[in-house]
Amino acid sequence: MTQVMQGQDPRAFIHDMFRNSQAAQIDSMYNQLTQAWTALQPELRRDIPEPSVHATKAEFLNKSKPRRASGVT
Repeated sequence: MTQVMQGQDPRAFIHDMFRNSQAAQIDSMYNQLTQAWTALQPELRRDIPEPSVHATKAEFLNKSKPRRASGVT
């Protein structure tokens, strides 16, 4: 979690969590997604919806993209 606090992109942190889950032989995509989501700071979890049982890695990563302020291009 400290990586995100130090400015690491949340998506990079989530990718690291996926690699760690796979190394730990956690094969369930839902378990990998849930583990990554729960490792995020509460401030990020507020803005990133908890993954559903049917969520894919791509869907979860898309929802974790940084949001731009409205009116900013």
